[in-house]
Amino acid sequence: MDSTLKSMNEFQDNKENESYSYASIGDRCVSYLRDYLLVFLVSILIFLLFEIIDKLFGKSLNYHFSLFGLNFVYIFFSFFGYPIICITGLLSDMHATRSQYKMGMSVVNENGIFLTTTQAIIRTLLCVFSGLSLVNIVLIACTKKHQSLQDLLLKQVVVKRK
Repeated sequence: MDSTLKSMNEFQDNKENESYSYASIGDRCVSYLRDYLLVFLVSILIFLLFEIIDKLFGKSLNYHFSLFGLNFVYIFFSFFGYPIICITGLLSDMHATRSQYKMGMSVVNENGIFLTTTQAIIRTLLCVFSGLSLVNIVLIACTKKHQSLQDLLLKQVVVKRK
């Protein structure tokens, strides 16, 4: 908890010292696609791991279990686990997905404070339904703060360091 508060305070301090802008539609689409490519590659590695285990232990695991495992891990990890863990900063102080962090982006509320775990879970659930849909692309392109549907509903923004 201390590290989260420390990170929030550092962001607030840096916000005054550094120049931030709202992340553009291009930046958001690129980070979204890069993140899901990363999740897809990790899922392939997990699938290969299941296949190796299946070959080593023979009939104790079957092929259907491997496919079920791949699908379950991919769906849970990509739509729920990965964004929640990254955005809340549970494992690091990034407070962004890996691609967002590499591109200098963070998800914050409109006051510039990092999301809580509850806010990140709600955001992630809304993202599952809206994702990179045409509605979101139009909203990101047309709104002043480049906000998607879930950003507007939850009063959040994606910012980028200049």
